[in-house]
Amino acid sequence: PMAIEQHKQRFIPSGRMELDRRLGGGLPIPSLIMLEGQNSTGKSTFLQQMMWGGLGKDLKITYITTECQVKTLLGQMKQISLDVEKHFLWGRLKIIPLHLEGMKWNDKILTNLLNDLLKFINHDPNPVIVVDSITYFLYRAVDEDALTFFTNLRNLVEKGKSILFSLHPEPIDPNMLIKIRAICDGHILLKLSSMGGRFVWIAEVVKLKGSEITAGTIFSFDIDPV
Repeated sequence: PMAIEQHKQRFIPSGRMELDRRLGGGLPIPSLIMLEGQNSTGKSTFLQQMMWGGLGKDLKITYITTECQVKTLLGQMKQISLDVEKHFLWGRLKIIPLHLEGMKWNDKILTNLLNDLLKFINHDPNPVIVVDSITYFLYRAVDEDALTFFTNLRNLVEKGKSILFSLHPEPIDPNMLIKIRAICDGHILLKLSSMGGRFVWIAEVVKLKGSEITAGTIFSFDIDPV
């Protein structure tokens, strides 16, 4: 593995004062953090907000996406005032699109996917890795393979990497989910709720090691164009 670039930052900030205050400064460095939520609960947008804030503090970030292509991602982020194009052009942001939808899944393919993802993260020198989303990699995965994968991610965090990933819980075996949550340093549960006649995103910080905020903290967040 390549040497992980060290950084004096203690947190990955969101770049939004109110959100950072709610998170106790941001997401701790280094850490393994899971954003869990159903569809349309703001997982991708939350991760993109953290990526934007981290790049603003000169962190180098690799963003692995199963959701869209590079041009689409940059365009979507620009629309919500999270313009990261200059960081991408300067090489501080690496975007890796993976098109996994429509694949015919079997145990061998899934095992190879997890192994390949682990190798990539292991050899990437950037100190922050974001995976949006990891759901496809775990779809019908054997428990042993999935837990080995997350244990290896945990080892990379011990060496200084921060790894953030989103996950849709529905297709994942509930027992496996419990074990994955236990391995992670941070677990943030995102929901969509109706408040005062409009829909807002709700974040529950189930746990966040290395932060002073209390487990169980719940807050609403909005990432609107400014």
